[in-house]
Amino acid sequence: MLHEVLKNLKNKSSIRNMQAYLLPELIIFLPLFPLNNRNIMSKEILKLKPESVWKHFYDLTQIPRPTHHTEAVRKHLVEFGKSLGWETLEDNVGNVLVRKPATAGYENSPTIILQSHVDMVPQANSHINHNFQTDPIDAYIEGDKVTARDTTLGADNGIGV
Repeated sequence: MLHEVLKNLKNKSSIRNMQAYLLPELIIFLPLFPLNNRNIMSKEILKLKPESVWKHFYDLTQIPRPTHHTEAVRKHLVEFGKSLGWETLEDNVGNVLVRKPATAGYENSPTIILQSHVDMVPQANSHINHNFQTDPIDAYIEGDKVTARDTTLGADNGIGV
């Protein structure tokens, strides 16, 4: 019977659920998927093109950022802008402004403004215990879409950040 239980574990898709198996005089609590597969799955989005965009989006998925708890992601954005030598400001209500200098030869062109919000809607499937203030998002590729395992993805404006 244990062999059948372990064989069936390979067919489960949820990573965070724990399943109790009752065997004669033995109770086993096992994750439905090996936890090391979780990290492999998340990093597959790093292979998408353009790589720099998806690397930045992956970094955002690793920073918890539910509404009203955006301190860490704002700090990340300030550090990102400053690391590139760009003018980077944060006002007293948490807006982050990053000014990228014009490409040589385009200094007199009209300014382009990109705007997005940094928080995300913190929703998880009912069988998941996900703490949006501490846990990263497990993003992965499903067919031709990037999605999240059992939570919202945070891509509505996350990809715009």
